[in-house]
Amino acid sequence: MLKSKKHKRKGNCMNIIYNKISLDIHNIASQLTLAVKKGDTARGLIITLTENGKIYNIPKECYATFSAKKSDGTFVSSGCEIKDNKIIYDFSPQLTKVPGRVDCESSLFSKDDAQITSPLFTLY
Repeated sequence: MLKSKKHKRKGNCMNIIYNKISLDIHNIASQLTLAVKKGDTARGLIITLTENGKIYNIPKECYATFSAKKSDGTFVSSGCEIKDNKIIYDFSPQLTKVPGRVDCESSLFSKDDAQITSPLFTLY
């Protein structure tokens, strides 16, 4: 599932375009591909995790990260915001600096080091 939403980031005069995506944590196969141009930084993701088609409830004590492997073999990793049971990630300048395929995932971590990682999704 993919939807776009506009949002204005603090300190930025340009509206951030958010793509809303839904990923099922029981399906480990890559679930979607998003088209993104080289250099686009006024973009972000709003990720809803599902479990067998039902919304996965993110515990309040969890924190989230976003990780990506770029086409040049380098990695990008960053913390994310969790709001209204969704993971929110604003693109970093490094994410789209190199053209080509970017394999992405988001992970949730609890205070006791339990971890759940989303299926891969791809930026082109």
